[in-house]
Amino acid sequence: MPADAVTLANLRAAGPPRWIDALCIAFVIYVAVGVGWMLTGIGGERVRHYVGLLADTPACFCALIVAVEATRRLKSGVTKSAWSFLSTAIALYTAGTMIGVSSWLHGRDPFPGPADLFYLAFYPTLLIAIGLMIRAAAARIRWTQFLLDATILVTGFGAFFWYLTISRAPEHGEVDVFKNAISQLYMGGNCIIVLTFGVLLLAGNATRRGQRISLLLALGFSTMLIADIAWSVAKITGRYIPGELPDVLYLVSYVPMALAGRERMKEATDDATRAVSGLIAQSLPYAAMISAFFFLLALTQGMSSGPATAMTGVTFVLGLFIMLRQGLSLRDDAANRERRAARLVEDRYESLIANASDVIMVVAIDGAIRFASPASERTLGLRPDRAAHGNLFELWRSADADRLRAFLEEVAASTGRPIGPVEMSIDRGSTHFVLEVVGNNLIEDAAVKGLALNFRDITERKILEEQLRKMAFYDPLTLLANRSLFRDRVQHAIALAERGHHQAAVFFLDLDNFKNVNDTLGHEAGDRLLQAVSQRLIESTRASDTVARLGGDEFAILLEGFSDSGEVEHLAAALLGKLDQSFLIGNAQLNVSASIGVALSADDTDTDALLGQADIAMYHAKAAGKSRFVVFHPKMQELLQERLRLQADLQTAIDDGQFVVE
Repeated sequence: MPADAVTLANLRAAGPPRWIDALCIAFVIYVAVGVGWMLTGIGGERVRHYVGLLADTPACFCALIVAVEATRRLKSGVTKSAWSFLSTAIALYTAGTMIGVSSWLHGRDPFPGPADLFYLAFYPTLLIAIGLMIRAAAARIRWTQFLLDATILVTGFGAFFWYLTISRAPEHGEVDVFKNAISQLYMGGNCIIVLTFGVLLLAGNATRRGQRISLLLALGFSTMLIADIAWSVAKITGRYIPGELPDVLYLVSYVPMALAGRERMKEATDDATRAVSGLIAQSLPYAAMISAFFFLLALTQGMSSGPATAMTGVTFVLGLFIMLRQGLSLRDDAANRERRAARLVEDRYESLIANASDVIMVVAIDGAIRFASPASERTLGLRPDRAAHGNLFELWRSADADRLRAFLEEVAASTGRPIGPVEMSIDRGSTHFVLEVVGNNLIEDAAVKGLALNFRDITERKILEEQLRKMAFYDPLTLLANRSLFRDRVQHAIALAERGHHQAAVFFLDLDNFKNVNDTLGHEAGDRLLQAVSQRLIESTRASDTVARLGGDEFAILLEGFSDSGEVEHLAAALLGKLDQSFLIGNAQLNVSASIGVALSADDTDTDALLGQADIAMYHAKAAGKSRFVVFHPKMQELLQERLRLQADLQTAIDDGQFVVE
């Protein structure tokens, strides 16, 4: 974004600057002092004369400054164009005022004169500004209603203005024709401006701030134009004296203009409904009708005893009743629209709740159910039409009932924050469900008056988690612990043995000649044999022991909680006896044997060392003729190391050509 665009965005977001606020406050004080001075006449007629003559020029210039600053802060668009023309109109009026004051100070009072050129240019410029404002606001309204209200407004108030101003101006006596024409132009322009501002108020705005701006501008310019009418009548009759009512009105009129500019600088974030100005705009067509009736009564005032006057009065009363009837109809229509909107929202939420997969409940602190969504029948077996007579604790009769009671107490004690999620289990016949519940305390909410609970069925997720856990820690063929889980169990057993008086022992088992089974009967028979061996190992060990398949035909057993090595050797011998018994795989009788390596934990034995010792003992059992068990002895480690050194030396001798055939 360019730097100037960033600066403009920051200006709009910051609101009116402090110097504008200070200027507006000083301006209001200045106007109050000027109005008080002119109304009280402090200092005599001469002082009052000059105050009335000079006071409105600084006020007009101040309103111009605020309007220009408001225009500068707007982003490009119709609204900025409208405020540009508005600033230009105020500038033209300011120029005309300054020229007129200068003429008065030099003892001249030309009418018409140079100042009137600026005053006359003021009207079309202001009309363009108001037209652009109407265009910006009317994009959000129904044009049929807007044009109808505007027609009523212009027709009714047009007759009113014609009767009070334009048609009555010649009654003040014989005046110069040219002066009268200029005055009539001012009066006609004033009437058009006032009517146009009325149309602007009818167009309205989507925000309260926009309504306030339109109302302030209408108030300011209407006050100025009323002052113009009074000034024009005084000028053409030769009765104008500075400091009288027209100058008071002129001075006051600039205050709403400046405040409208300051309001325009505020960030437009107020999206609430229309304010009092919206009510004023809605009442304008009715006020226009009343004005038209007033004009009609004025035309018939000389026929007080005639039927025209009576019919006029009757028509006036009937019109008032029609307006009253329309107001009541509009109020009923608004109420119906609100009810339909509320019903639409209710239907939407009812449909969402009815089709939600989660169970939504409202319960009391004691578990009494006040509402249950349709999903409760699928998950909890609770029909919604019978839920109002049930209690949540009747569904939980397992150990989770105490957890549920504690959870409800925690929700009831909380305010403004959700509690959970908490996992709870529930059994429905032979089906086991796992639920995740979240609770909110809505006792103070008039629409709920209870504890709102949301139950989500996470049974499938828990099953999947269990499957993933088994895949990570269990052998998929035999469902025994795998190498990772077995290693963790051994590490835990060694830690317990170090703190107690018992030992831990590890068996490494390798089936003898298992490859022959795969080669003769196939791998499927080999897998079934591995499963049968796994089952026999489980049956031959204690419930506290851990049986694992390390891979291929290798198995491992962890024994805990014994104090005599003889007990371990006895179990190893019993395992060999169990495995010597034949296995029935399909139609084949298979006999297998195993070589078992046994390692006992010591004070300084770690996990890797203990597993390595059992592995070494198992290979010694293989070397000793198979189908036997061998308990690890430290000399086995030395023999293994010696064997490894011998293999390394032989390989080195071969590589170096140290062997000679004789």
